[in-house]
Amino acid sequence: MEFNDVRGQWTLEHRGCHKKLGWSLERPLDESVVLWHLATDFCFYYTRTSSEHAERTNRCRQISNYMVHLLSESPEMLFPGSRKNLCRVAYAQLYDILKGHVMENELAQKVVDIVESPQVSQGCFVRDARLIAKRLIRLGDDNKMWEVIQGVWIEMLCFSAGRCRGYLHAKSIGTGGEYLSNIWLLLHCTGMETLQHKLQRTQKLRLSN
Repeated sequence: MEFNDVRGQWTLEHRGCHKKLGWSLERPLDESVVLWHLATDFCFYYTRTSSEHAERTNRCRQISNYMVHLLSESPEMLFPGSRKNLCRVAYAQLYDILKGHVMENELAQKVVDIVESPQVSQGCFVRDARLIAKRLIRLGDDNKMWEVIQGVWIEMLCFSAGRCRGYLHAKSIGTGGEYLSNIWLLLHCTGMETLQHKLQRTQKLRLSN
């Protein structure tokens, strides 16, 4: 299995978190992106980020924001069949939960206070993202928490780049190019499979006599 055949599972297995968080990566990629985007922000606002972890924290949030940008603006580059309306769905759920203006630094605590109440339905993006964040925070080690978040995002980024159609990379160059195209080129140069290689992959078939 290639590195870019997984989208966070390797990190969770390596860090001993798959049993608690693996379910979040079994959903379609577009849903996993929304869940982990919200969870990343919850972890950022709910925990105090020390200067020691500031660089990794910022990197995680940058990748998180970029992946949501792709989902919202270029869903076909993120993954074929991605649904850009999921961003609006998650926003509507969050707006309904908060029911009014909340200061940015109060957002995480407000969500924590409300999201586990019976009024919040099962399957709600915000509720599930809060569960991811809670289990990450319960690792009890900020360094490990951000290492896990970073690893998941890097795997998702490479997974997406390896499955984006070549013509979409070429098309994006006309509008300044996408960071995802740089990842795709890097994967190609290092010999990892990109979409065209996967489509042309042959397998030996054994036919019964």
